[in-house]
This record gives sequence, structure tokens and C-alpha cells, in this order.
Amino acid sequence: MSQTLTIIILLVASIAGSGLIVYALMIGTKRQGALRDAVAARGWRYDLDEGTAGRARVTTISDPQAGWQMEIKVNAATTGSGRIVRSTTWRAANAGISQGLAIIGPSMSAEKAERAETMLGKLGGGMGGFVMGRLFGDLGPEAARLEAVDLPGAHGLLMATPEAQAALVPIATHPALANCAGLLPGGTLPVIRRSDRGLEISLRAALSRPEEVLALADLGETLRQALPDS
Repeated sequence: MSQTLTIIILLVASIAGSGLIVYALMIGTKRQGALRDAVAARGWRYDLDEGTAGRARVTTISDPQAGWQMEIKVNAATTGSGRIVRSTTWRAANAGISQGLAIIGPSMSAEKAERAETMLGKLGGGMGGFVMGRLFGDLGPEAARLEAVDLPGAHGLLMATPEAQAALVPIATHPALANCAGLLPGGTLPVIRRSDRGLEISLRAALSRPEEVLALADLGETLRQALPDS
């Protein structure tokens, strides 16, 4: 291959790559504008922190009157794996519990749930928390005390510390949880947590489509209202 032909190929590849980057930025800007408009139409608040100097880019959507907020993060500072970390978390701080932790995660067989519970007990707080964190996100020091809760009709795996066994029961069997997979990216159930931090619904994806953001917000409100005294 001649030097001239090589240079031409490299130039074409460079131009094509630049074009793809510009196109991606245009799509991102268009979605951001559509999301801002959708949020404004609901009367909610929209804030964007671009996250310069290695900080995460965070979009915060909130309804101060209802008492919830959603954080959509794209962390440019990777964890060493070479992957950009993306997440979305809806949180209602006023729907928490005073003690303990309860979570709903992806379904697994009774045998696997029992195995996970046994493993947590054997591994102890540090390593047990790490293992559960890989599955469900950061669960804090309570992770090693989680036990599987046998609940017929539950949409996912329900686990809780002894004092929080009933904290997510109304949500675990709620029809909205069974129907949400088709509305969110990946077709999977989110991870739901209830603790002294409030009620949280998390995804390992940075939502950008207005219909997905609205679906998660509506899901959060529906599930919160299913809780006693909420």
C-alpha cells in the first residue's frame, strides 16, 4: 500500500470519526432539551452539573412539593476498569424506615437466594458488603445482615435485615413492579432499597429519554404510595 493511499485512508477515518462524535453530541443535546421540556411540563425542577475537572456529570430532577429527586450520573472518572460508570437513582427521603435495610433485586431461585444469604454470613461485613454491592450497589454496613424473605408473589428477590422484614412487602408484590421492565432500558427490574436514607430505586444506566425518566418517576410515586403512612 502506497504512503499516499495510507494517508488518504487515515484522513477519511478521522473525518468519519469526527462526524460520528458530532452526531452523538447533537443527539445528546436534542434529548437533553426534550427532557428539560418534559420535566418543565410536569412542573418539576431540572438542574444540570456538567461535571468538569473529572467530576461526574449529574442531572438532577426533583419535585420539591412531592419530596423526591432523581439523580442521573455519568462518571467520567472511571474506576480503573476502563468503563464509564452510569447510574440513575430516584429517592424519596421521607419514605424511609428508622432502622435496618430492605432490598428488592433481580429474581433468583430459592436455592441461590439461600446460598447468597449463607455466603453473606460467612464472609462478614467487609467482603459480604462488597459481594452484595456488586449485585445491588452500595448497601452500606447492613449488607452482611441481610436475609432472604420468602414472600409468595414477589416480583424479584426480597432481602432484609431482621428488623426490616416487612419494610418492602407492599412493594414487592405490587403490579407496577411487574410491569415496569418494559418501560426501562434493558428490560430488567431496578434495584429497590428502603432504609433510613428513604425509598430508593436504582438503575445501572443513565436515563436520557424523556419517556424513561417519566416512567421511573411515576413508578417511584406509585410504589411510595403503596407504603403505609406514605
